[in-house]
Amino acid sequence: MSNNLKKAEMKKDEVQNMIDRFVETQQAIEPTPFLSTRVMAKLQKPDTSGGYLHPALKFAMITISIISAISGGVLLGSIYCTPPKDRQALVVNDSSIENFGFYYILGE
Repeated sequence: MSNNLKKAEMKKDEVQNMIDRFVETQQAIEPTPFLSTRVMAKLQKPDTSGGYLHPALKFAMITISIISAISGGVLLGSIYCTPPKDRQALVVNDSSIENFGFYYILGE
């Protein structure tokens, strides 16, 4: 069992060494100065791109959408109607209409 533990520790040490070498190689790479210059220029540049729509047009579109949603709800609500209360139901005893006893007698 101790052999397995030693092998596991050796594998951990190998993995740790590989990670250390990778970190060292990444730290040895010098970043290009042009990239940092571009990033800083982009951050310092004010955002001058305005919206695509005029603010009054945005307000009008929001107003129209709210009005259409309310009117659509009213129209959907007016489509639904309850049935009138004065309807009558017909209750019939089926055993008197379909006399199965007659067919039973005929079969004998």
